Amino acid sequence: MDSTLANCGLYLQHVLESYSFTKERQVELQKDIDSWVSALMQEHYQELLEESGLNLIVKGLTDESDTPLSRVPGAEAKAVTQAMRTFDNFLASLDILTSPRLSLLTSARISSDIHRFALENIAKDYDRIYSAVMDKDNKYEFPSTLLSRHPEDVYMLLGIDKTG
Repeated sequence: MDSTLANCGLYLQHVLESYSFTKERQVELQKDIDSWVSALMQEHYQELLEESGLNLIVKGLTDESDTPLSRVPGAEAKAVTQAMRTFDNFLASLDILTSPRLSLLTSARISSDIHRFALENIAKDYDRIYSAVMDKDNKYEFPSTLLSRHPEDVYMLLGIDKTG
């Protein structure tokens, strides 16, 4: 999905605002825009998750088996160490306010909302990973050496209020 549909919808919405007889169509159009923005949110989150290096571990967290996370492909100790190197580089290069990927959206507010959604989910994913790695049931040896950042630090670096 690209930003073209959302941009066109926003433009049409702006044009229709001038005419009172278009209220019904404006409501329908807003539903479409919301759907397109939701799809862009998911797409942007998935792209950032991939860039962050956390994607395989997050996938391992969704494994429904009783296998300890440290035995799940992509979430072994060595893979976690590599993912954390990638994640550190990701954090160092990330602009928490904007994303070049979203620069084609005509609405700065929507672009910001999409980016914020993705960053919030990345922070939540790291929090889940941290808890899972520290959980003795997942059988990581020396888990505190695998993760150099506490989840609170990640929330702060991403500009996310953990309570929100």
